[in-house]
Formats: sequence, C-alpha cells, structure tokens
Amino acid sequence: MPGIGSRRKKYQAGRRSSAFGQGSLRSLRDAITARAMDLGFGAVGVTSVDPLPEWDHEVRRRVREGVVPPDERHRYLRNLRTDPREIMPEATSVVVLARPYVPFASPFPKGVAGYSAYYRAYPEGRAAAQELAAELERIGVRTVAQPRLPNKALAVRAGLGSYGRNSLIHCPRFGSFVSIHTILIGAALEPDVPSEVCDCGKCDACVRACPTGAIRPGGAVDLARCVRAYMNSGRSVPVELREAYGTSILGCDACQRCCPRNAAAMKRASAPPEEDHEVFSLAGILGDDPGERKRRLAMMAAVLGRNYSRENRILADAAIAAGNTMDPGLLEPLGWALQHPHEPVRAHAAWAIGRIGGRAGVRLLEKAHATETSELVMNEIKHALERHG
Repeated sequence: MPGIGSRRKKYQAGRRSSAFGQGSLRSLRDAITARAMDLGFGAVGVTSVDPLPEWDHEVRRRVREGVVPPDERHRYLRNLRTDPREIMPEATSVVVLARPYVPFASPFPKGVAGYSAYYRAYPEGRAAAQELAAELERIGVRTVAQPRLPNKALAVRAGLGSYGRNSLIHCPRFGSFVSIHTILIGAALEPDVPSEVCDCGKCDACVRACPTGAIRPGGAVDLARCVRAYMNSGRSVPVELREAYGTSILGCDACQRCCPRNAAAMKRASAPPEEDHEVFSLAGILGDDPGERKRRLAMMAAVLGRNYSRENRILADAAIAAGNTMDPGLLEPLGWALQHPHEPVRAHAAWAIGRIGGRAGVRLLEKAHATETSELVMNEIKHALERHG
C-alpha cells in the first residue's frame, strides 16, 4: 500500500524551488488525502490555525446556564486549548480526519455489558492518525498528532460536517457514526470552506428520543441529565438517571439511533464480536476476585483503551447495568460488589440489589447494613430495603 513517502521526491523538489509553493502544497494535500483513505478515514478537511474563541465562549455560557455542571467545567477549560499555536507554535494548518464506523445492534446479548462501537473504533482511528503524522514527519513536515483541541469545532471549520442538536458532528456521507481526529502540521495548506454550524432544520428526533430529556430543543446537551456524562466517571449517578443506562456501561447512542442521517448506518448495525461476550460479562466484572479482575480489565483495555478500563469506573457502571437486567442470577456478584472499597460501587450495587429484589436480595442488603459506615451507601441500602419492606 503506497504511503506519503512515494511522493517524497516531488514534494521535496517543490520545497527547494518554492518554499512550499502552490504546486508542492497541492501535491502534499493530495498525498495526505490519499493516504488517509488508505488508513480507513472517510473524509479529510483542512482549516487554519486561527484560535477558536467562540468555543471557549460557548462553554462558559453553558456553565453560566447550568448546562455544564461546575464540576465538569475544568475538563473543558483546563484540558483543551483554543489556540493551536499554544501547542505547536510553528503550525500553519490543521488536518481534520473523519473515520466512519459501524454501530452495534441493540440490545446486547443477555448478561453482557453494553458499550458503544465508538469506543472500539476510536483507538483504531487515533492509531491511524498517529501513523499518518509519522509519515509526514519522515518527509520533513513537522506535526503534532491528536493535539488537545476541540475536535468538533475544528471539524465544522474544516467543512467536514455540522453539529446536530445532540452536539455531535454529522458528516454528509456518514452521519454521526464517525470519530474525529486532528493533526497540526507545519505546511500552509489551503483551508476548506466551513460547514454550517447546524443544519438540522426542524428535525427534533434526538430531542424526543433522549431517555432523560438531556437534549435541549435549541441544540445544547444538559450534562447534568446526560447519562453518557456520568458513565465511566466513577461518580455516584443520580437515581433518576440510572434506569436510562439500560445495560450499557459506556455510551448511550439513543440520540444517534433515531437520527434520519444515520438510517443507512443503522441498517448495517452488527452484534459486538463474540470474543467480547465473556470479557464484558456482567457476572464476571462484578464477581471476579482481584486477580481475575486485573486480567479482565487488561482485556477490556485492549478493546476500549486503558483510560476507559479503570476498575472503580467499570464496576460502578456495571452495577447499574446489572440492576437494569432484573436478573436474580446477578445477585451473588452484586453482593461481592457491595463489599468493594469504592463508595459509588457499593452504592450502585445496593440500588441494583433493591431493584432486583427477592429474599436473597434483602438478606444481602441487611448484612451490608450491619457493617456499612458510609452515609452515601447507607442511604442507598435503606431506600433499597424500603422497596421491599
């Protein structure tokens, strides 16, 4: 499979004669696009390295309006930059890449913790973007792959797609089942024409489909009500949001499955790989001993990445998912989770046991009540017992 290096002589000759003259840059842009397609990307856009103050202003506005909770504000304002040159002073262009993926069919097999296909696809896209950046470096183009910048805002500015009301990027050919990746480069490529910021028209399918009413009609997501904002956080999830989890531990997708632009992608939806069934078994996740759990989390990390495979986070969400199965067969592993050191794991396990109920469930709750010291968990146990009093 040819790489960017196959055009190296032509590009370098252009550099020597014209210092990034128009001809050489056109060839470079074509080479980047061709190689990106080889690596599995479906669309490539280019934008400038101008700052993105509008993104910062929008986040601050949503914080003021309560759409972004104060405890989430730091993740947006501290972890991301709005000026690409703060990350790479010599950068002159941003290459933005969209990689389509096939969603998983719903529901997952019985007893298997659900997760969005995005979290399997994203690490593959990230690795492909890093490979593309490495090839550019080898022909003398400076790069920074996956910089901490607001990718969705850059995708709109690079003409790849528009925001939906659910705040996800929708690409014309692929809908919202895409992962977005960026590369800062030291070559002044011609920027593409920006997309409309939002072109949903009168469609409000995602607003109506959101199980917790988190999507505002005007197009902002209230993170205090969005189940995905709580998933994999390790925090205690508000009781009123737990049933909306279903049996998923990472990703909701309700607002994507109903979107008319995703109709073609949904027809191709497939079951998760069979090898994942055991790895993501709810009984196994909750009931493993420490050694088995370490091995299971390592296998999860191979699928989702290490950041999404941390013990406290996985177990806290798995307990909620187990409760939503209403399966008495999961009471025993939930009983083990009820003894876990992390408070939200125990709190969610108590809720799940109360939801499943039965004499065995009541006995587990009464036993935990006799030794529990956390106020958070005690309250969950009391509420769970009240359901069966």
